[in-house]
Amino acid sequence: MVAKTTLCYVLDICFRLLHPFMPFITEYLWQRLPSPYKNIPALIVAQWPVVKTELISDAADETFTIVKDLIEEIRSVRNSFHFPPGDRIAIYIESGKNHSTIEQGKADIISLARINPDQFYLDQSIEPQGQVGHLVVHGMEVQVSLGKIDINAEIARIKIEVAKIDASIEKGEKMLNGSFAQRAPKEIVQAERVKLRENQEKKQKLSEQIAIIQPTGAKPPKTPVKRPTKPKAKQSPKPKLKPSKK
Repeated sequence: MVAKTTLCYVLDICFRLLHPFMPFITEYLWQRLPSPYKNIPALIVAQWPVVKTELISDAADETFTIVKDLIEEIRSVRNSFHFPPGDRIAIYIESGKNHSTIEQGKADIISLARINPDQFYLDQSIEPQGQVGHLVVHGMEVQVSLGKIDINAEIARIKIEVAKIDASIEKGEKMLNGSFAQRAPKEIVQAERVKLRENQEKKQKLSEQIAIIQPTGAKPPKTPVKRPTKPKAKQSPKPKLKPSKK
């Protein structure tokens, strides 16, 4: 019921704003809104919308932005690693100061990011199971389950693709920085610029994928630090004692 009321309110305002430019279609659609949301006979005599400052909430905007960005990042990971749409995954969130915000948007996150409700771990001291991808969203540390993905094989595949793109980028930069840019037709030069920009964007996205799944390797062993030894002070030779004459 809340969603229906909100929709009708938004449509009513939109139809009023559009009516001076599209009078017939907006009048036709407005007349078909449910009667409880209309208190006048025709849209043409409706009052122009007035901003209701009491409905403006910076806190609500911030909550919506945080939840939306988190959902988008998780969906981006799912898309990058080709998760089947029906698979529900586990998620581990260290929310910090955003705990109440994530609790408030939990149902939307589970629904829109396809999270397993029983594996939605918010600020719980639980060690992630299996391979996980790492994200940082609005200061929150988020770990997304990657299922049975072979991390090392995936990194190797991405690096091969990055190497191919690097070769294309190098070739494109040489062409555009050389005599080709002066001699070739403008439309061909522009097409090469677009191609170069697209390759740079692809490389950036692939680098972000590696950053998400890059396993933290073992720290190299610490080599003992040798403290410099102080040089020994040279001892002056002891004076030889002359035998006394009796």
